[in-house]
Amino acid sequence: MATTVALHYSVAGEGTPVVLLHGFPLSGAIWHEQQRRLKDRCRVIVPDLRGHGSSPAPRGVYDMDLLARDVLALLDALQVAKAVIMGHSMGGYITLAAWRLAPERFLALG
Repeated sequence: MATTVALHYSVAGEGTPVVLLHGFPLSGAIWHEQQRRLKDRCRVIVPDLRGHGSSPAPRGVYDMDLLARDVLALLDALQVAKAVIMGHSMGGYITLAAWRLAPERFLALG
């Protein structure tokens, strides 16, 4: 089993954690406007997924469970026990994989 990587991310705001996951082959930059608009109501966490944007791109196969474990490890590093996690395109598949791995970490999904 491949190990997780430390994802590059941005955080804005305070309150309920909301994680926004981008699709392939994009980066967290696609969520800039949503992060700007939501930051007054919640803590918006926007990672660049493994192999995208400014996150590491180690060799190997990036299956959805591995990408989901990266996101869950990011939440651990940020000391976030539960979050709303939403994904666009491939980010949606990663959201579902994370829910299968750790449903107790979700406040909601989208």
